[in-house]
Parts: sequence; C-alpha cells; structure tokens
Amino acid sequence: MDYPEKILTISIAAYNVQQYLDKLLASLVAPEVLDDLEVLVIDDGSADKTADIALKYVKRYPESFRLIRKENGGWGSTVNCGIRTSKGKYFKLIDGDDWFPTENMENFILFLKKAKSDLIFTPFYEADDRTERITGIKGDILKSVTGTVEAFARLPQGSPLAMHGMTVSTKFLRKNRIHVTENCFYADLEFVIKTVNCCKSIEVFHEPTYVYRTARGGQSVSNEGFAKHYQDNLIILRKLLHYCETELICKENEAIFVQRLNEAVQGQYWAFLCAKPSPLHKKELKEFDAWIRENYRSYYESCKWIKIRILRLTRFYGYGCMVRLHHWRQM
Repeated sequence: MDYPEKILTISIAAYNVQQYLDKLLASLVAPEVLDDLEVLVIDDGSADKTADIALKYVKRYPESFRLIRKENGGWGSTVNCGIRTSKGKYFKLIDGDDWFPTENMENFILFLKKAKSDLIFTPFYEADDRTERITGIKGDILKSVTGTVEAFARLPQGSPLAMHGMTVSTKFLRKNRIHVTENCFYADLEFVIKTVNCCKSIEVFHEPTYVYRTARGGQSVSNEGFAKHYQDNLIILRKLLHYCETELICKENEAIFVQRLNEAVQGQYWAFLCAKPSPLHKKELKEFDAWIRENYRSYYESCKWIKIRILRLTRFYGYGCMVRLHHWRQM
C-alpha cells in the first residue's frame, strides 16, 4: 500500500505490551484528524499478542495504522526504524505502555499544520500505573512561552528535557542523521540530547500530548530495572559524555546538558547500589568512580550523595553494608 504523507507520525515502541497496547491505540483514534495521523506500531520481536492487537487497528483504520514487525533490537532500534519509515511532517515517540490524551489531539494536529520549527515542546502527564489516575504534570512551566525561540537555553529554567514532551520535524531528524544506540536500555536520553543539540528553532504547544505511566514494576527506571540494566546505562552515559564534549553545536545548551548528564551520572551510582552486592559489582563501582574522577572531574565533584561520599572516604570498605542499607530503605 502507498501511504500518503501525514501531519504527525506516532512511533510506538512495542515489546510484549499486550496488557497496555489497546488503551494506547484507542487513545489515538480521534476521528476529526485521523486522516492526518500515521501510527506506526513497531513490534520489536514480541512473544505475546502485541502484534494481534495492533492488527485489529490496522484492519479498522488501514490508512492511518501500520504494523511493522522486526527482530528484537531494543528501544533504540524501534526509534531508528520509525524515523526511516515515517510519512509524517512531525514525528513523536510513545512507549507501548503509555497513552495519548485524546482530547488534545485535534488542537495538536491543527498546531502542527502551521508549525515550522525543528522541535515542538509540550507538557506531559504522569499517571499511576495501578489506577491510571493522573498524578501530575511536567513542563507546565512552558506556559509562558509564545512564538518561536532559537535555542532551548532560552526557554524557562527548569523546562523538561524528556522524550515524552518532544515532537520533532521528520526532515530535521533525517537531515541531522539522528540515530540512537540499539540493543541497549536508556537510549531515550541519547535521542533527547542529540535532537536538542542540533535544533535551531523551537515552539511550544501548551496542552499535554503524552501520559507517562509511572511506578510500573519492571520499568527500566525502577530500582529493579536499574539493577538489571546498569551496564546499559553506563554505555549510554559514556557515549553522551563524549558526545557533549566533542560535538556540542549550540554553546547556550551546554549548561542544560551538564545538568541532565549530571543526573545521569548520579543515576549510574544509584544503579550500582541497586545491584546485588558482590565483589564484581564493587569492582565495577570503584572503576566507574575512578573513571569519572580522572576524565570528568566536575561531575565527580558535583556528587553530593552522602552514600557515595562515605564510600569514597572509606575507600569503599563499607560497600556491602551501604548497599544493604540502600536496599532496606527502598523496601
């Protein structure tokens, strides 16, 4: 089938999300603008009924919904696949366990029809996984912004730097060859930083366009997820520290990237403490700490986390006790 160009492509990273996918796809069915919407369900080698659920929507709305099946390659591979195959003027990522606030879709499409910027920022909701009740909003600080700005650094201090609040020109993504690491967790930060680094114009749409499901067991950002995938976080962190050191385009963005990467460094320390205590994990933690100290001294010194500072002072002698204390306090 020859798919026509659309205003917005929503690319869904879908891996074993049969429990959540129907809610997400139903939230994208806005009859007033369905002709302007392309929904790519990128099935990343699911072993459940993810593809079957997607096919129901493909059959009902063949001009708007597409299912792309591929071998498992991780979240980043679904992003790269979506960018390659998108037919939309703008491109938005949504994880398969989250959803879109349908009531804002029509206004969002109308906004995108007139938009000319590389990047559109929007607020996004957070929702409790169990009740699906909205618990908060991120990016509401953007409500003071009107018109187009030329750099992210000119947005209000504290503006969210997260994939959930970003919609990006597809031509911009291809022109700048935005590509993220495959077969690796935490590549969303790589997508955000590479995109913001390259963009030259930003607009803000003031209604939320994403509902992010929080506190779900097994999420990569949960304590369990950090413990399991701490090496992936380290891979992305190393890449981005080097990227921002060597490929920074807009100097105005440097302070923002430093803040976001500092959070990622602290997250790596957190991940090591979430992992089960072992001689190997202790060795890896010490090596990471030494590497940060030798190569990125400012990030090393900015760590105010008392547990890590105590470990440094004791030359990591109290590692096992500190990790057990950390686990106990997270229960």
